[in-house]
Amino acid sequence: MSLEPRAIVCIAIWTLLPCVLNEVGSCRQHRSPGGFLSSRPQPWAGPVFTQQPTDLVVVAGQPVTLPCSIPGYHGMVLWLRDGMALGVNRDVSGYPRYDIVGDHGKGEYHLLIQRTEMQDDAFFECQAIQAAIRSRPARLTVLVPPDDPVIVGSPVVSLRAGDHLNLTCHADNAKPAASIIWIRNGLVLSGAMYSKTLLRDGRRESTVSTLYLSPSNIESGQQITCRASNKAAPNGKDTTVTVDIQHLPLVNLTVDPQPVLEGNLVRFHCAAKANPPVIYYRWAKGGHPIPEVTGDSYEVVVDHSFFTESVSCEVTNALGNTNISRNVDVY
Repeated sequence: MSLEPRAIVCIAIWTLLPCVLNEVGSCRQHRSPGGFLSSRPQPWAGPVFTQQPTDLVVVAGQPVTLPCSIPGYHGMVLWLRDGMALGVNRDVSGYPRYDIVGDHGKGEYHLLIQRTEMQDDAFFECQAIQAAIRSRPARLTVLVPPDDPVIVGSPVVSLRAGDHLNLTCHADNAKPAASIIWIRNGLVLSGAMYSKTLLRDGRRESTVSTLYLSPSNIESGQQITCRASNKAAPNGKDTTVTVDIQHLPLVNLTVDPQPVLEGNLVRFHCAAKANPPVIYYRWAKGGHPIPEVTGDSYEVVVDHSFFTESVSCEVTNALGNTNISRNVDVY
């Protein structure tokens, strides 16, 4: 039986078709038991990822490596951050903190970030261009420890005796927002008020905490600590303030000896405790100033007038003054 030329061309194309399909990666040549070629689909054995980037959490300033391995692949490899290309193959010269590391012969294109920053908080993806494959998108989460906490008015907060104490501590630029606790004598104080503010970059936050203490719950010289912490600084950062309670001079006026015979020497002593410190002393007898005496002691030979005219000592500090007077038992 003779065949038409058109039929011969069709048989030839059908015979070569499996090879053509094989070149585009859809099927391979397959010879049937009778020796005929078949176009039955076969599994594709092209380049595949043996390592892909995975979600990672890192503290700002630390290095991190995102893996990408494609053994047997020799085409272009592209890294992307939030959809923007970083560079091709090993060229990421536009990003000084970035390097592509690994054995090129083994198809390793790991992305090394030498020192992570806030801008690295993003999705990263590795792509093999000619093989038309891409890795899973991996989220790199960058944590930022808070700045050193600051107590307003530190290192010493002064208040007047009888006043309430309000302390404000802020810990800024943290991701996630810092938690703040107050500590006194090793114990955590309760009742503080908190607020958080999201910064312009939409990622970092600042935290403010205010502690209120009643006069009966504070003493001068006490130290109170503000501790700020988050996942990037789990041990916390501390700052401490000293409470300084100020008061008018507390004065005690003594007379020695007492009683005394007229014509004998008597010493008046004005003992004062003051915060802030004493500025000066004023002495008077019967309401008349004694300008020549300026210290905390006054010595004088007494007569009968000291029995009726009291001697007074006025002590002054920055808050005001306290006056106290005594008569002398003169015989």
